Amino acid sequence: MSVNALRFIRLGVAIALVASLAGCASGPRVGAMTAPLDPQHIVQTASPLHAAVQVGDVTGGDKNNREWGSSVDNAAFKQSLEQSLALQAVIAPGNSAKYVISANLIALDVPWAGFDATVTSKVHYQMTRLDDKSVALDKTVETPYTANFSDALLGVERARIAKEGAVRENIKAFIAVLAETFQGGASQVGATH
Repeated sequence: MSVNALRFIRLGVAIALVASLAGCASGPRVGAMTAPLDPQHIVQTASPLHAAVQVGDVTGGDKNNREWGSSVDNAAFKQSLEQSLALQAVIAPGNSAKYVISANLIALDVPWAGFDATVTSKVHYQMTRLDDKSVALDKTVETPYTANFSDALLGVERARIAKEGAVRENIKAFIAVLAETFQGGASQVGATH
């Protein structure tokens, strides 16, 4: 076997290995998109949101939509939002909710290539009072997150980590808005944009 043939075989094996690893890249994980409890932005127990919220419709994410690189599906995003809000003790038990939050993932801008992958998530949140259907909060939140080359060797894994981080940071920023808007007895807060 010639040296050139051996090089060609090695190159083919390397390409097949990289392709198989890229095919094994997992989609964004719910736990990695869940915002941890942030001591600086906690919804207080005196807030009207304490044990009074449910998550309603979550739209815009689609695991099959590759136009803007999203592989965050609606179910995973909703579960991450619910878990994040549960950490804040605002999720209502049973059917006792006074507010419903809907979320629309407007954009998840994903880079095509690079050593660092910065993903920006843009989500429109709306919180509605269940008793009179009035809008209590209307806010669009946009947050970036960068995954570095040191986070993952493969670009597809860096992109996944960056997607997870962008969604997690977006939920975290939304919770900060909730904490600041609905502190104490501020139950009559109007809609904000």
